[in-house]
Amino acid sequence: DNGACSSTATISIGINPLPVISAAITPTSVCEGNLVNLSATGGVNYTWTPMGSIGASVTDNPTVSLTYTVTGEDANGCSNTANVSVSVNQNPVLSITPSST
Repeated sequence: DNGACSSTATISIGINPLPVISAAITPTSVCEGNLVNLSATGGVNYTWTPMGSIGASVTDNPTVSLTYTVTGEDANGCSNTANVSVSVNQNPVLSITPSST
């Protein structure tokens, strides 16, 4: 034995699962200048990109078609993401031509 000591210890590590984050948008298609409503579930804190808004329900005024990403965090500090897209229809450009009389 030569004076050597040994012992063992067992450590249990709990692994928290990632939250399942869901995102929704209404409407899914808008004309330029109209608002969309975004909502998320599955977490306790949410951050939306590209606009940087915080909250489970937010609004935005997109000028081009794009995909929003929401990052949701649960009570354990674990986070996950979800995506949702909107199609933006450009407003028509109107012109007036004077008539010759």
